[in-house]
Amino acid sequence: MHLKNIRLLLSVVSILLLITITWFVDIPHNISDDFSIIIEDRNNNILDASISKDQQWRFELPDSSINIKYVKALLTFEDKRFYYHKGVDIISLLRAFKLNILSGGIKSGGSTIDMQVIRLSRKNPPRTIIEKIKEVFRALFLDFKYTKTDILRMYASGAPYGGNVVGIEAASYRYFNHSSVQLSWAESCLLAVLPNNPSAIHPGRNRDKLLAKRNRLLKSLLHKNVINEDDFEWSQYEDLPEKSFTMPHNAPHLLIKAATENKSRKKHRITTTLDMQYQEQVIRIMELYKTKYRGNGIRNAAVLVLDNRTSEVLAYCANYHDYGNAETRSHVDMIMAPRSTGSILKPILYAAMLDEGEILTKSLVPDIPINIKGYAPKNFNRGYDGAAPANKALARSLNVPAVKMLLQYGVNKLHARLKRLGMQHINHPPAHYGLSLILGGCEGSLWELCGIYASFARTLHRYYETSGKYVHTDFHPPYIVKPENTPDMVLSDNPGEFSASSIYFTLLAMNEVERPGADVNWDFYSNSRKISWKTGTSFGFRDGWAIGISHNYVVGVWIGNADGEGRPELTGIKTAAPVMFDVFRILNENNQWFYPPYNEMEKIVVCKKSGFMAGPYCDITDTVWQPEAGLKSPVCPYHQLIYVNQDETYRVHAGCESQSNMKEKTWFILPPMMEWFYKQKNGWYVSPPVFRPDCQSNFETGQNNMQLIYPQNPSKIFIPLDLGSKQQSVLFEAAHRKPGTSIFWYIDNQYITETKQIHQISVNPSKGKHMLILTDEFGEMISVPFEITKDLK
Repeated sequence: MHLKNIRLLLSVVSILLLITITWFVDIPHNISDDFSIIIEDRNNNILDASISKDQQWRFELPDSSINIKYVKALLTFEDKRFYYHKGVDIISLLRAFKLNILSGGIKSGGSTIDMQVIRLSRKNPPRTIIEKIKEVFRALFLDFKYTKTDILRMYASGAPYGGNVVGIEAASYRYFNHSSVQLSWAESCLLAVLPNNPSAIHPGRNRDKLLAKRNRLLKSLLHKNVINEDDFEWSQYEDLPEKSFTMPHNAPHLLIKAATENKSRKKHRITTTLDMQYQEQVIRIMELYKTKYRGNGIRNAAVLVLDNRTSEVLAYCANYHDYGNAETRSHVDMIMAPRSTGSILKPILYAAMLDEGEILTKSLVPDIPINIKGYAPKNFNRGYDGAAPANKALARSLNVPAVKMLLQYGVNKLHARLKRLGMQHINHPPAHYGLSLILGGCEGSLWELCGIYASFARTLHRYYETSGKYVHTDFHPPYIVKPENTPDMVLSDNPGEFSASSIYFTLLAMNEVERPGADVNWDFYSNSRKISWKTGTSFGFRDGWAIGISHNYVVGVWIGNADGEGRPELTGIKTAAPVMFDVFRILNENNQWFYPPYNEMEKIVVCKKSGFMAGPYCDITDTVWQPEAGLKSPVCPYHQLIYVNQDETYRVHAGCESQSNMKEKTWFILPPMMEWFYKQKNGWYVSPPVFRPDCQSNFETGQNNMQLIYPQNPSKIFIPLDLGSKQQSVLFEAAHRKPGTSIFWYIDNQYITETKQIHQISVNPSKGKHMLILTDEFGEMISVPFEITKDLK
């Protein structure tokens, strides 16, 4: 051959090689990157999935290896020499070429798995010789670039299975309702033969042909000794699926959250901490209550279940699953939505005051009518106890004692503490909320609140497990996906946000909450598990809350309307609490409880009547365990040393009686207003003797026997018009320590009336500023200015 011809040949070969590299070698790393987003539970069970952008159910395969049964069935049916060729099976190509020549048409393509991956990645172009050549070259480069396992995964995730189902994982759920990891021999063979002609033969069409095709593959596996006779017999009698299953749809709100967050991450299979069994059971519980609650116009609900040792989310049911009805607003994620907190923050205030030694567990807190700069909270039952032990006030969710406690503790301090605990929706300064902060004046989400109470429990677990140490990072929000990097666990002797002892006594108080009356099985249930819990109801009956803490779990429930509409009977105790207890019943747990953190507790002598640290005049005391900080708490202010005459019928003092005729007595004395209400609930309470008439000087006794209940302090009083446009009246009320004492009422020095037993008067003062004056028959006097404003139209 002449040199000129050789050069020409080399030039042609170089050009062809260049064309081959630029034209043929477009090697995919996958058949498609447009996968459905999948939410998995902790055991890789699919909880929910979204359809891909091209409207296909295309699931990314799990990280585990492909089901070996499917691999053996697929290779037996599609590519017997897969592990021996380099992307192209020459023998299969020649046999296909011969078959097509003899039949006068395309009967076989001779394609390997590699070639099918190339074809599927190019969206099934027309079957031509040119396209076949392209497939051949690209299959060679595909086999060169990737391992056989990679290529099998590409095929398994991109093969068509009829309709809009792509890949064995989506097909497994569509046809068998389980993952491809669990495929049987019969199911594996069915999925191996389906992509051969999915539009003509699939479980919904030509079932006899499909069954025959599957069984022929089973027989081939038997002949190759891949399966034994027993496997073959059992498998060939296994029925084809009668219908397609709907895709799992157990966490729609979590799916939306994941899809939103996934735009930048490009992760299609998200493994969460959820437990599919708990998730499905919680959904069923919510559905049981849905009909009942919607009958009262309550359209939405949410339940969150956490492992309190880790704050891992075990169940995330953010609303009902009826997206079809837009009026119900079931698409709103009510776990993350900010709502009025009602009374759900009261345990945090109680724990904070114990933590700082401002109260002991049973310190008496005033429970009387109050009006602080126009803010006049009421208890839910509209009654008053006069005074209530702090732990009982928490257990009964009394509003007035909570406000009194916040007034003592400080709004600024609680506001700062709540922000540190992760209450992100508290985004105004303390003055914006004022004392209403503790009664639903702020907003929080179920996510934030459950995270705080889970951190309470985790602190106790950690304290016990580390023999009295703390980890300051233990107070953190819940998480749905395990973090890739967790901070180092640094042990400390100093508490972080709360001491273990303050948390322990708070949970004890929450354990005494009155259970919902509808729970007739509570007595039996309480023997099997201890639960500390708290309910909350927002103003206007818009939100019902219940959060419970057991040894291992936190369960949070919110009930209400996403649009904020209030409904009668929408209270935490009546709506959220029953759901919460039903959820606790499905959780696997014994009757363990938290160990008392004795290293952080002290035995303190307390006054049994007031709950305060015992003072010198406390007559009945008890020695009880209290938080160590309780040593800084105030001494009982209610036990006093008084002097009485010899027959103990009157109080006296040195100004009216000789010392030899006086007797010392210790007495439990509450202020007049507290006493007036307290006596009605506590029959044992005995008022101190009144001063003898000749000892009545206030200057000498320093004792107030009379107190105004309403109005208090300088106050503005609004009197509206009634339906007939007539001016309504206002009710003034007072309390006197001595029953039957006459009180004389004056407004602006004008005598109004006298009261003797029940000290209430109804008056209708004119618009403007006035002075109210009260005197009793012994000459004691109190006065308070007030201002009347009226709707005069």
